[in-house]
Amino acid sequence: RQDNMSFFGNYPGFGGFGANSFEKTYRCHSVAVINRTELEEGGKIILPPSALDILSRLNIVYPMLFSIQSSKGKVTHCGVLEFVAEEGRCYIPYWMMQNLLMEEGEMVTIKNVSLPKGTFVKLQPHSQTFLDMTNPRAVLERALRSFATLTKDEVIMIKYNNKNYYITVLEIKPINPHNAITIIETDVDLEFAAPMDYVEPDYSSLINNNVQNNNNNNNNNNDNSISSIAETDCHVVDDLKTKRKRKRKRKLKNSSENSKSQPKFEPFKGAGRSCSGKIPRALLTNSDTSNTSLNESPNNNLSKSTNNVDDNNDKDDEDEGRNFLAFSGKGNSLK
Repeated sequence: RQDNMSFFGNYPGFGGFGANSFEKTYRCHSVAVINRTELEEGGKIILPPSALDILSRLNIVYPMLFSIQSSKGKVTHCGVLEFVAEEGRCYIPYWMMQNLLMEEGEMVTIKNVSLPKGTFVKLQPHSQTFLDMTNPRAVLERALRSFATLTKDEVIMIKYNNKNYYITVLEIKPINPHNAITIIETDVDLEFAAPMDYVEPDYSSLINNNVQNNNNNNNNNNDNSISSIAETDCHVVDDLKTKRKRKRKRKLKNSSENSKSQPKFEPFKGAGRSCSGKIPRALLTNSDTSNTSLNESPNNNLSKSTNNVDDNNDKDDEDEGRNFLAFSGKGNSLK
């Protein structure tokens, strides 16, 4: 009789025909008990077939969404995947049991609810390793396809590359009395908050270090520029000195060459000339050096043979002068 009363208690008015709400208490277990660990990667539960029979008689809104309340007063929301559980039992993911602060075999109350479609969700990963993924947004969007609802302040679990990542739902929109939204067939704006283990860097110390490094670099650059300028100035001065020395050496060399090529002026060293081209007797008594200079002078155009002939003529004239007798010639007549 007690079982019959509890059964009919689910149907207001002797059987509950015409009711629009579903509410029933089940003994809760995790999906690992029935070896359905793949259901851990989502937010859907398994109910008994009797629940489907009751829901089919009710004028409920699809998709079927439910609230789960534990004996400790914790509430979360979910969808339903299958109606294959034993009567009086339900199976939910273990991360959902952790949110409800319950153990295996505890009693929970399940009600059907109608939730608005979500437009905005803000999530906070628990670890920075979630951000190490190549594309965490794409991974999360794919994982959320296994969820039917999101409840504010609850912790959901997604699995990627054999690792479990826990994420807290910080904010949802639109705001409603259930503090939950449905994400089935809707476009939701997704935003990430900084991970829980993220440590904000000390920007003031970083800025000071950067400023100090920049100052040191500037000082080093200035020292290097000054030393390079000094070196270039020294090179320029050295180049100017070497150029000046070279100019002086060239001038001295040119002056010495000009002095060697041009003969020095000597007074009273000229040589007399006659109209007949003969060399005067006064020049014949001079030294060999004067004869050499006369012979090497550019104005002397007489050859050695001509000089020899002139010497012979001079000797004949001298002989004739010695044998000359005045008025000793022979007379001749015109007849």
